[in-house]
Amino acid sequence: MKNRKIGLIHLTPVLLSSTASSILAWVLEQSNILAEVETPFSRSPSMEASIYNLTVFMSLIGFGSILLYILVKFRKIGVLKLLFLSSLALSLLGITEIYILAFSTILSLEYIFLEDLSILIAAVISLLTVYTIATSENEYVVASLMLFYGSSAGSLFGVLLPIWTIILVAAALSLYDLYSVFKGPLKHLIELEKSRSPTNSQRGSIRRDSIFRGAVVPFKGLYLGIGDVIFYSMIISAIFLKPYPSVLRLIAATATLSLGAYITFKLVEKRGALPALPLPLLLTILAYTIFLTLGLP
Repeated sequence: MKNRKIGLIHLTPVLLSSTASSILAWVLEQSNILAEVETPFSRSPSMEASIYNLTVFMSLIGFGSILLYILVKFRKIGVLKLLFLSSLALSLLGITEIYILAFSTILSLEYIFLEDLSILIAAVISLLTVYTIATSENEYVVASLMLFYGSSAGSLFGVLLPIWTIILVAAALSLYDLYSVFKGPLKHLIELEKSRSPTNSQRGSIRRDSIFRGAVVPFKGLYLGIGDVIFYSMIISAIFLKPYPSVLRLIAATATLSLGAYITFKLVEKRGALPALPLPLLLTILAYTIFLTLGLP
């Protein structure tokens, strides 16, 4: 992204994911479908439960990072691409089924979307989505599908997890993002991708054989990690709904998240790859804290 001009248009993925995740979070909240979903996370609002959830979350991140580092170190490019796309397909299968059931509950269609039918529909959607992401040359199609995935996954976490867990996870992931981009596995992954493509592709569009297929949202020369989109969506959804739904909080959170993202993108314009989580999440949490402190709706 270095040497490419950043403009307000590059906030489009951030704004779209914020809008989509708030709508999806509202659907999940109203349907109460997540009350029936088993997860390794505690739903207790206590600090002890939040620390437990943080431990589980970061353990999963740590395992994934170790696996990623090993694959990058030994240049297992085929395995890397398979890992990204298969992880995308499997997680999208479960996420899509949850949303099918949530929407069918909201629309009073429970008897139409029986459990077996919802699984079949989710499987078809998942396979078609991942196939398109893996093969399409249209940047906007790939970006739209990746945003759909990131927003739906993020809003699910935003509704499922207690607010203190989300704040602790956001803080921990911001620190991890700094390490990963500057010293960790993501730094090595970027270097590996650069070594495979010494010359830039036209207009910065993602190549069909890129390692990052299924891992980034490509938009006008800017590559936003799917993890960034997921956690943007998670924090937006949580602030919108907790302790109760508030459009004013949603607007403030979206504005501060977008401000942090824009400043980060402008720095990317001059410095190259940078962590996209710390500043946006910090500003968004700060805005949420101000709202709660002042007793604003």
